[in-house]
Amino acid sequence: MILNAQNFTSQQLIDKWNTEGINQTIIAEETYSDLKYNYDSVIYQRVVSEIGEYLKKNKNPRLEVRFKIYQILKSLQSKEKLSPKTETELVNLFQKAITLKDQQLLSELYSLYAENGKRSFEDNLFYIIKSIEIQEEIGTEYFPKFYMRMFFAGSSYHNLSMYRESIHFINKSLKNLEKPENNLGIYVLNMDLLGSSYYRLNKIDSGMYCYRQIYNQLRDYNINYKNYKEGFQNYNSPFFNVWVGISQGGIAKGLVMQEKYDEALPYLEYNVVQSQKYNQPNDVAKAQNLMAEIYFNRNNTPKALELRHSALKNALKKNTLREAIFASRGLEDIFKQQGRFDSAYFYNEKKHFFEKEMSQAINQSKFLSVTNRLQHEKMQNTLEQAEHQITRQTNTRNLILLCSSVILGSILILYYRYRQKQQLKFIKLNQKKEIAEKNYQVTQQTLLAANQELMLFRKKLQQNNLLMESMKSDTKKTPNYSELQTATILTKEDWLNFMKQFNQVYPNYIYSLREVFPQLSQAEIRYLCLVKLNLRQNEIASALGISDSSIRVTWHRMRKKLEPENPSSPEEFLRNFEKKLQFNY
Repeated sequence: MILNAQNFTSQQLIDKWNTEGINQTIIAEETYSDLKYNYDSVIYQRVVSEIGEYLKKNKNPRLEVRFKIYQILKSLQSKEKLSPKTETELVNLFQKAITLKDQQLLSELYSLYAENGKRSFEDNLFYIIKSIEIQEEIGTEYFPKFYMRMFFAGSSYHNLSMYRESIHFINKSLKNLEKPENNLGIYVLNMDLLGSSYYRLNKIDSGMYCYRQIYNQLRDYNINYKNYKEGFQNYNSPFFNVWVGISQGGIAKGLVMQEKYDEALPYLEYNVVQSQKYNQPNDVAKAQNLMAEIYFNRNNTPKALELRHSALKNALKKNTLREAIFASRGLEDIFKQQGRFDSAYFYNEKKHFFEKEMSQAINQSKFLSVTNRLQHEKMQNTLEQAEHQITRQTNTRNLILLCSSVILGSILILYYRYRQKQQLKFIKLNQKKEIAEKNYQVTQQTLLAANQELMLFRKKLQQNNLLMESMKSDTKKTPNYSELQTATILTKEDWLNFMKQFNQVYPNYIYSLREVFPQLSQAEIRYLCLVKLNLRQNEIASALGISDSSIRVTWHRMRKKLEPENPSSPEEFLRNFEKKLQFNY
């Protein structure tokens, strides 16, 4: 209820705050709304002073609690969160509410603490769930802003990656809100959490529906803002433009999941522009990760690489681990594709670090949420038992911290050893790579030298052949058979050198000939090696120191040995042999 009258007097506030029963929250909310919308510093200071003097003379635990809530709400009008001192004061009010045995008042304190405290969301989740349980039992109609409780519960479960639970509470919040006009800010936050949760569960259509609803509602607000209770002053240009951008980015995420990249890109580009303009690095990181995914799938690696780097940078500004993980994984994939394994390994390490950090945070949050619930249930029996439980809680927490320190230390040691092993493996892999490259270079040089030797060998044979032909054709001169023999018949050393070079150029060739055709003699193997070098029959005859007719006889004998192969020529025989053994020379 929003009042247009002047602030309540101190006596009016005292009367309203002393109200008991199920209507007390509605009545108290009238005073809080009056403070919010009709605040006057002079009147406020006078009222606070008068009520303070009244409480010095009249001890009243209920009035003390309500009075403190009033002062806390005033401080929250100029601050986003409670100060540590105010948090401690609020926790102390729990004890007074427990003493009064007033669950409704206690639930209000829980809500105020959870929705405005600086503590971790696992602590806030416990208190907000306790508040919801109490208020649902009493009746949600007696709590004007019950939808806020449901929203904070849904938000906490989303942070814990418990998306089905988050959807459950967000839907209850929207139902209790009834219509966006009652609180546009909470409506868009609810729909954002709902859409994100549906995407996590791969419910693409439901996720896109939520972000389209945000966009449509913002357009409606832009036209009909007078119908909205909170008024234009609360939903200014930055709020409107940022959320329009977020809604476009949310729609684009669904399109990317459907591989509709052409449709998605304009939405994402608009999202990035708006979020950068109003300094929203988390949302910029989300949009850039999606854009990088599009460009990577389109084989535009440079653009994808640029966007992944930027997304990681923006994610780390607010320690958004989920987007940091996505960015690191994307960088790892890009560098793997490029064959830059050093960089891929670097971002793989970063990804695992962020994943481990997020997993530890979520597990610790779930553990603390359960621990807080158990401790609080024991505390509520009596004030005396509660004080005793606080002592036990301190001891338990110290033990948990000690155990956690031991476990964390062990994990760090194991992780350090694991990382050292990985680095050692990486160093050994690089060493093997360098050795392999050196061996490859040596092999290539050896192969080149062997080819050159074979070329020289063939040239020598050709020269020997020419010399023999010249000596035979010179009829005027008596042939010097000793000179001819030296020129045409290779020495044993020549043949050994030839075989060595031949084996380097054609590995396992001679060995395979002997294995497959053991009936061939050493001389016939040599003959086939010379055929492999593409020498003519007369050149082969010169090399072996025999006549051309002897070469034909050699081949004729070989054909008989090679039945049923029955090749028509030595060249055909070698081709069939190489094809059969799948040689590729």
